[in-house]
Amino acid sequence: MNVGEYAELDLLNTLERGVSGAYTLFHSVDWSRGTGTREQHGEIDIVVVNQGGDVLLMEVKSGEVEFAPAGIFKTYGGRSKDVVAQVGLQYGAMRQRLSDAHLPVHLAHLLVLPNLRVQSETVQWPRERIVDSTSK
Repeated sequence: MNVGEYAELDLLNTLERGVSGAYTLFHSVDWSRGTGTREQHGEIDIVVVNQGGDVLLMEVKSGEVEFAPAGIFKTYGGRSKDVVAQVGLQYGAMRQRLSDAHLPVHLAHLLVLPNLRVQSETVQWPRERIVDSTSK
C-alpha cells in the first residue's frame, strides 16, 4: 500500500466512525465520460452520498503539495500534476453524468490534504473547500 492509499483509507475509516447511517461512503470510484470522439477516465478517492441524494466528492492528496499563483500542484515521479484541473475534471464529469441521468442532486467537492496545514488559498480553490491536518 502506498502513502496515498493509506491516507485515503485512514480518512475513510475516520468518516465511517464519525458519520451516521444516513450517509453511504464509496472508495476509489472509477468514472468515465465520452465527449465526441474523445473518452476520459478517472477515479474519485471518496464519494459520500446522503439519504437525500446529495453527493460530496473528496480528492485526497497526501504529502506535500505546492500552492502557486497558477493553482495547486502535486509532484509524482518528477512530474507536476495540476490538482485544480484534476478535481475540475472529476466534478465536471460527475455533474454531466448526473445531469444526463436527470438526477438533480446537490454536488459538492473537497480537497483533503491530511499532511499539511494550509495557510493560503488560490483563486481557483477557496480555503473553505480544503480540509487540512487541522480540520480533518
